[in-house]
Amino acid sequence: MVKEVVGAGDRLRVALDAALPPAIQRREVLNIRLSGDELAALRAEAEQRGVPMATFVRTLVLEALALLSEARPAAGAQAKGR
Repeated sequence: MVKEVVGAGDRLRVALDAALPPAIQRREVLNIRLSGDELAALRAEAEQRGVPMATFVRTLVLEALALLSEARPAAGAQAKGR
């Protein structure tokens, strides 16, 4: 049975299930500061989903970027509104 994707949480599950192939080369590193509680929450969520924490965090970031991109009006629509 295929579940209908309706919200950001569902979209995250779909994104995690469809992990990018290992052929994609990632060479850039982003360091961020988190509290101990924030890090523990991320670790717990990743473990619950059975994925490495870095994969989980990368998926969260990529999904957030996709949502922001979808929410942004198209360039052509902005020009027409002026």
